[in-house]
Amino acid sequence: MVFFDQQTSLIGSIFNLLAFFVFIFFMQKILLYQMIAKLEKSAEDLEAMVATARKKITKKCITHGAKKEATDEQLQRFSNFFVVPPVDVDPFGILNKIEHLLDVSEERFIEAANEIIKTDDKELVADISMSLKGLIGLNQLAKIVRNAVEMAKKMNNFQLALIIQMQLPMLEKIAKGELEGTKAFLERYPIGDAIGPYVVASLTEKKGREVAEGMVASTGVLYGRKVILVKAMGPGARVGKPGTALERIMSANKVTRVITIDAGSKMEGE
Repeated sequence: MVFFDQQTSLIGSIFNLLAFFVFIFFMQKILLYQMIAKLEKSAEDLEAMVATARKKITKKCITHGAKKEATDEQLQRFSNFFVVPPVDVDPFGILNKIEHLLDVSEERFIEAANEIIKTDDKELVADISMSLKGLIGLNQLAKIVRNAVEMAKKMNNFQLALIIQMQLPMLEKIAKGELEGTKAFLERYPIGDAIGPYVVASLTEKKGREVAEGMVASTGVLYGRKVILVKAMGPGARVGKPGTALERIMSANKVTRVITIDAGSKMEGE
């Protein structure tokens, strides 16, 4: 058993009181430094993902005759590409503006892919174009996190660092998806469940005809009824314009039902 005299107890009380005030005034600073260190590590990881995606695209282009130095320079420049959305304060014609913007940006991606790798293989160009979109999305995420880290460091803002730290798990998950998507585009792996194109391809034996940009259609018979089967053109990575294809088919045919097949519309809890 240990006994303390009155003087020792008084010194201990004063020490505890001082430690309490030090804790109150400096604990937030300590937490801020810890959060900034974690955010810095996350920003470096995201920047490493960008470098990995760029190397994957460069390797794919080199195997098809592109030069490494020129490809690296073009990827470095194009990874900062962004699209300015239209002003949506006036809703009149906003859908036409967005459609025009998407068309122009898609053309720019195709031009960039043709600049990086000069080939007549349209499927390869489509793969490179989609992988560029993954690279740009990944680069934008890395820049957002880096900007937040530098702002938190510059302003010593605990609240800003806390907000970014709470959003970081979701941002990292999105970044990993962008990186894996870029790899999948380059290797022509199925994206998502791929159930829609599989079902359409299994219901027809005829070669489809192009009905809209990036969309092919073919006819078949299902349960005694004539059906028109529409899917994105492949095997290259394309989204196509399903809305335009549907409009053209419905204007040229008497359509009684429109059935879409997409297993990716389920929620996470389902």
